[in-house]
Amino acid sequence: MKRITLVLLLLYASKTMAQLSFGFTYKYALEGVEVEVVFKNSPAEKAGIKEGDFILMVNDTVMRVVANERTANVFATAPVNSKFLLGYYGEDGEVYRGKTVTIIKEERSNFLNKCLEGNCTTGTGKHIDMEGTVYEGNFKNGKRNGEGKCTTANNITYDGEWKDNKREGTGKAAYQVKGYDFSNRSWNYEGTWKNDMMEGTGKYVFGDGSYYTGQLKENKFEGKGFMVLKDSTTYDGEWKNSELNGQGVMVKKNGDTHTGTFVNNKLEGTVTVFTKATNTTITREYKNGKPL
Repeated sequence: MKRITLVLLLLYASKTMAQLSFGFTYKYALEGVEVEVVFKNSPAEKAGIKEGDFILMVNDTVMRVVANERTANVFATAPVNSKFLLGYYGEDGEVYRGKTVTIIKEERSNFLNKCLEGNCTTGTGKHIDMEGTVYEGNFKNGKRNGEGKCTTANNITYDGEWKDNKREGTGKAAYQVKGYDFSNRSWNYEGTWKNDMMEGTGKYVFGDGSYYTGQLKENKFEGKGFMVLKDSTTYDGEWKNSELNGQGVMVKKNGDTHTGTFVNNKLEGTVTVFTKATNTTITREYKNGKPL
């Protein structure tokens, strides 16, 4: 079984690199960069940029060419006063060149870290923080406390219980990737939380449909758990550090079963092997995942 890596849920992964900003988030698309979220009262909104617009050029840089890890640097190093060439979908589904707009960077604090409505001190309200995360729910002493939901600038959502700005109790989180070639990165989790991390019991579903249900600790599969992989292989047993560690039973797609001890995802020691095709059961010694 290949190494299973658990995606950490970082609600605040998009840290502020500079105080000046154009005021929008984006996702990659075949045509260039597609605007995903436009912050209220931001330079992008003032320039008339809307969610779903394509940014084809930033000044003299063609964004279709740099729609990768270099994209963030293009926006970060662009002059305060910049020109964006926007694109739009035609009736035939193609993206066409549209208008050119001038957009002027502003201090992020001009449109972020604000109470958008209600009571964001003690009561219920809606708030956007410096990373663009929008929270709507209960507040106590200026912190998220009680029931509430939030959406980060990079489209991670959480709906559940909070304690002093941290996820604590029961809740659901999800990341639904849209756009260019990243659908396998989607995930969702429903279960218990402690100190802003998955901890206790819950169900974690990967973008390919495979899932884990069982115990977790500090965002990792830890304790007793059951996993179903994309190819229908299952594992029921003990976990540590998001890997198969301890006693467990693995059933492969063809019905063959291995029962024994796993160490870092590999069989180790005496293993009971059931072969479905011949309806036979034997015991074999394994080392580092291979029979001796």
